[in-house]
Amino acid sequence: MSLRQRSEALVDVHHQPPSPYPPRGVWAFIWYFLGQYRGLILTFYVVSILSASLGAIGPYLLRHIIDTLLTYPVPAQAWPHLTPLLYAYLGLSLLGNISVYAVVSWMRATMLNSGITHVVRRQLHSYLLQHSWGFFQNDFAGRLTNKIMETGSEIRNLVNQGRRAVVACTWFGVAAITLFLTQPWLVVPFALWAAVFLYAIFTRVPPIRRLSALFSDSRSVAVGHMVDSYSNIQTVKLFAGQQREDSGVTADLHHARRLHADTAFANFKLDTFTASLEAMLTGGLLVTALLLWNAGLTTPGTLAMVVPLSLLLINQASQLREELSTAIESLGTIQDGMETLVHPITLQDAPGAKPLNLTKGEIKFTNATFSYHPSLPPVLENLSLTIPAGQRVGLIGTSGAGKSTLVNLLLRFFDLTEGTISIDGQNIANVTQESLRAHIGMVTQDTSLLHRSLRNNITYGKPDATDEELIHAAKLAHAHSFIQSLVDKDNRTGYNAHVGERGVKLSGGQRQRIAIARLILKNAPILILDEATSALDSEVEHAIQENLATLMSGKTVIAIAHRLSTIAALDRLLVMENGTIVEDGTHAELLKANGPYAKLWARQSGGFLPE
Repeated sequence: MSLRQRSEALVDVHHQPPSPYPPRGVWAFIWYFLGQYRGLILTFYVVSILSASLGAIGPYLLRHIIDTLLTYPVPAQAWPHLTPLLYAYLGLSLLGNISVYAVVSWMRATMLNSGITHVVRRQLHSYLLQHSWGFFQNDFAGRLTNKIMETGSEIRNLVNQGRRAVVACTWFGVAAITLFLTQPWLVVPFALWAAVFLYAIFTRVPPIRRLSALFSDSRSVAVGHMVDSYSNIQTVKLFAGQQREDSGVTADLHHARRLHADTAFANFKLDTFTASLEAMLTGGLLVTALLLWNAGLTTPGTLAMVVPLSLLLINQASQLREELSTAIESLGTIQDGMETLVHPITLQDAPGAKPLNLTKGEIKFTNATFSYHPSLPPVLENLSLTIPAGQRVGLIGTSGAGKSTLVNLLLRFFDLTEGTISIDGQNIANVTQESLRAHIGMVTQDTSLLHRSLRNNITYGKPDATDEELIHAAKLAHAHSFIQSLVDKDNRTGYNAHVGERGVKLSGGQRQRIAIARLILKNAPILILDEATSALDSEVEHAIQENLATLMSGKTVIAIAHRLSTIAALDRLLVMENGTIVEDGTHAELLKANGPYAKLWARQSGGFLPE
């Protein structure tokens, strides 16, 4: 195994966290990820402390070298005493420090930059996929993605910032010991400086952190607005909305800039104050050393030590100040990411949930009541319905009647407020969501495709499908011919061509045919067709309807259509009004009853149900 492979093996991107749910609370959230690699991070910090300790010994050795030269002015006399000091100086402060720093750099590059960063992102992505469909409806996709990417980067940065802070504190500790061993009075100016420095940090850091969190959130809003504009660019162009979108993003960026400026100005005031303290440290140490030398309490070597040591301390203090300032921003960004991403999973598999064991395909709603919010009236109320296995059912009703809600509840995109839904006698709330949806195939009216190849889109419900099965499904959906003529911007052709975000490079009818091909290939025992052919022209629709009729044979089917002629031949029709079923029967029976269905049929214009 090569060094690079060994380095990658230190942090496995596929590593699973101890719990699938990150905690709330910024420090607990950070430790949720870093705690998985506590041993590596501790080693990283210990090696960094060793590197800093070796580097900080240099001025102390320099003092002894100067004092030795002054004690023995003749080189021949001085050399035997200088040799071990020079070896120590070269070996410890130079060669040792360089070697240890190389290890630190290697660990930073392999463990942090190319390891933990991507583990955080992968685990957050895996967690986010557990959220319900409703969660994603309430936020920008671009904003959520931005939060995942930012949080991974900032947790990595925080580890690095913590390491540099530890290094600076190590320098301060070794310097304090060095000064005390040289002359205890030298510790006084250093201690005074350290006290004022820490006071400034602890009093001025919290406000900066709050401003940083606000800035991070405002920046994400701007990113989300941009992504929303780009994702819906056709709508923006059609309604001449370019100026409005530009104005909206400009307002977002202006707000973000003001918060950024507030954060930067707060950092500027802290930097200015601590920089003045650094000048006081240099002057205080030098003046104290001169007074001690004048009083005969120290040696000239001390003066030679104090100057480089104070400069090194100033450098470390400057780095500590910058790292703390940056760490504050990182904490703000991490906290904002946590507050955006980490919410209770509203739809979880029940404890001990088992896969759905579908034997026939009978669907049963029992006293089903559902409301999207406790303050809103129910969309479905006390609805009971049994669909025998293999029955083809059409759902009819004007917009808002509850048709799509009923389907979404069957898919368990939402949980019932009251009542149960079962398939073959198994309450769907007690089976795994993945197994439930694996047994259901659906085509929606608003077909959305993944920005991947047509092959990947069609085989999404059956990833192990052969090329023969893929092409057969595409032909049944009347998609094979237009697929063969496709070429994307990277010159990929046919089934390997990519379709653009949400499938925008295809027409509505083409997207719907791809969705139908995906349904045919999945061959699920329960089918849901929500205006499955609404975007197709009459000739293609007629041809596909024949194939769909064959596909529906022996399956339990729920079909929604505003064009009543497309579902009139189904086994059973259900008319919904205000979340309840007001009519139930065949096409002929409902016409004979002369109720709501007959009136809708009579009011059709061109076969469509009025909105």
